[in-house]
Amino acid sequence: MKGILRSLITVTRNTFKRPVTVLYPHDRIMVPYNSRGSIQLMVDPDTRKILCDGCGQCEKSCPLKLISIEVDINNKKLKSFYIDISRCMFCGFCEEACTKKALKMSFNYELTEKDFSALKYDIKKLTKHARPKLRKFWKT
Repeated sequence: MKGILRSLITVTRNTFKRPVTVLYPHDRIMVPYNSRGSIQLMVDPDTRKILCDGCGQCEKSCPLKLISIEVDINNKKLKSFYIDISRCMFCGFCEEACTKKALKMSFNYELTEKDFSALKYDIKKLTKHARPKLRKFWKT
């Protein structure tokens, strides 16, 4: 009898509370500051160059080995940078391992694609949202 009475009290109390869920495609929630979404390669706003120097620390720290980096040895420039987001667990180890702060976990959590190959990010996709917009005095 106590169990039934306790459950009735709980139901009555929760009936008048605001719902916790939202109607997702139409209503969006504020993403918490410490949330981890897709990975971005950061770009220097002044020189507009990628901050990554290709040291490979992020590649070594990834527990699933999803990051692959190729560096041009002659110029010491980053030749290619790939991340397989389809298998990423968004642990953030790559961001922590980067000494240049070239990797950042963004707030973008909507990563659905029709094809798995679209979730293999290259330099172009990784810097898409990280590139700063041109300021008025930068325009030529």
